[in-house]
Amino acid sequence: MEDIRYYAHTTQSKDESTWQLLGDHLNGVAELAAQFAEPFGGSEWAFAAGILHDYGKGCKAFQQRLHGKHPPIDHSIAGAFLADTYVPYNNDRGIKEGAFIAPLVAGHHVGLQDYMGEHSLLARLKQYERGDIPVAASMESMGIVLHDADVVLQNKLIQLCSHNKRVQSELLTFGVFTLAHLVFSSLVDADWIDTERFMSPDEYERRRRAGRVHESMCVLSNRLDKQLDEFPQDGQVNNARHQLLEEARQAASLPTGIFELNMPTGSGKTLTSMSFALRHAMKNGQSRVIYAIPFMSIVEQNAQVFKDVLGGHNVIEHVSSYDYGQSSMSLLDLSEQDAAARERGLQERMLTENWDAPVVVTTNVQLFESLFSKALLTLI
Repeated sequence: MEDIRYYAHTTQSKDESTWQLLGDHLNGVAELAAQFAEPFGGSEWAFAAGILHDYGKGCKAFQQRLHGKHPPIDHSIAGAFLADTYVPYNNDRGIKEGAFIAPLVAGHHVGLQDYMGEHSLLARLKQYERGDIPVAASMESMGIVLHDADVVLQNKLIQLCSHNKRVQSELLTFGVFTLAHLVFSSLVDADWIDTERFMSPDEYERRRRAGRVHESMCVLSNRLDKQLDEFPQDGQVNNARHQLLEEARQAASLPTGIFELNMPTGSGKTLTSMSFALRHAMKNGQSRVIYAIPFMSIVEQNAQVFKDVLGGHNVIEHVSSYDYGQSSMSLLDLSEQDAAARERGLQERMLTENWDAPVVVTTNVQLFESLFSKALLTLI
């Protein structure tokens, strides 16, 4: 039997030994996606989506495409078909888990699609079923190390039925919708980063360096507390500010939920609210604070306040007007000082792509788009 090696990505070299094996890419994306989705309990779904996302590259047509001998093919629908067809209905949860995974896999290049319609997910699934789109080989032949071929899906996908039981009550319309977007974001992010790791190792290392300088919620909270405790407390106004701050600090120890902070202008609500957020995140094992504001002008103002106190490397400012400095200029055109500014700008731009910082300051519109839009570029 001929030993076929399936590849996910090529290099500038014609030497195939330098190309990325498909199995390596699928496993790499699955592991990264599961890591990203772990904080919200979606790691099993994200792992399954990662294993399946480029499954369609395991066919002769796509491998010829890598050699420039075949037109583009729809390689993302094969994994979606596998999930939609073979993962059964979950009676305990009242959902078909494969139908949850399928649109995430199918949309990892084009964004989430409507299920029905002329150019819908269902239309693409039927095309694949008819054989209009090249059919992928078995997972084992791609180098995916799983269990016996006859029980691959039972061992790797149907285990999703044992997913965290507390999620059952949340798997209603809004809960599923939000969870799907979070898993989808984890998948897309993992795919981009694993591809970058292989195709652009220098850029990948820049991203890693930028992420390593972040500090913990505890460190940031202590730093902010130190500054807040130095503010004067004498006088009626200052005393009222301090009382409001202490009330917010006490509320931070409560379980997660919806809180309302009613403070008048000039009472210090910017830093008081951040003090609450950092302490609340630390108390509940969370690693990020997202500070959403209605107006761009206030975003810029508050972000600067947070950067001054917490350190600029710990704060991302995500608005369309943000200036990344010299990041778009060639190194040949810059002085040494400007080159350092360019590097910082490049790192900031990278971190903004997936909100990879302890504190993210953005607009309400950007937050809602990141959570609910079907487009890839708006994902967090």
